[in-house]
Amino acid sequence: HQVQEREERSKERFKASYKSVLLAQESEEFLKGNIKAESGAALASKWRSADRSFQSSLSAKKSYYDEITVDGNCYHVCLKLDALRASDFEIGGPNSPVPHRGVRSESRPSSEPGGEDK
Repeated sequence: HQVQEREERSKERFKASYKSVLLAQESEEFLKGNIKAESGAALASKWRSADRSFQSSLSAKKSYYDEITVDGNCYHVCLKLDALRASDFEIGGPNSPVPHRGVRSESRPSSEPGGEDK
């Protein structure tokens, strides 16, 4: 089912900020699980610090705030990362868009359809 969903999303087109795409690219090592930490809080702290550094270095790019067209997979990854950033990289908590230990979360970024704050 997930493969089919990814294939369908790859055909969709959305507008996203270039900033979100660049920050997603810079977060790749965190997304792959290559950054190790003693706890969820320590990982959140490392990611928050790295993200601030990424934003500082990338904000000098002229196109940083442009909107670009991306496929549905990229768009949904960016939405989740933007929500994670908005939650201050809280992982697995009540306000986190990222479930802890594989438990599915029903939280959605408010910018995603149907994701209005409850």
